[in-house]
Amino acid sequence: MSMACIQDIYRCDTCMAAKDEFGRGCKYGDLFPLLLLMSGNSECKNYEFDAKKVELHLQRKENVRYGCNRVSVPPANR
Repeated sequence: MSMACIQDIYRCDTCMAAKDEFGRGCKYGDLFPLLLLMSGNSECKNYEFDAKKVELHLQRKENVRYGCNRVSVPPANR
């Protein structure tokens, strides 16, 4: 039996509205994904792809493969 998290269903981990790269803290409200689930929506209408978060996921996966647990995040451009 497999289990899916609400954040997996609505791809919160790669959305610009999420506060971090794990998909936590939607800017539309912390319970917004739950509202989507309860209303029967299959996708989030506010979803915007964030390439930087995907880059962090890939970098973390590569670091785990080679035994390094740290993720280096470049400084923000000003």
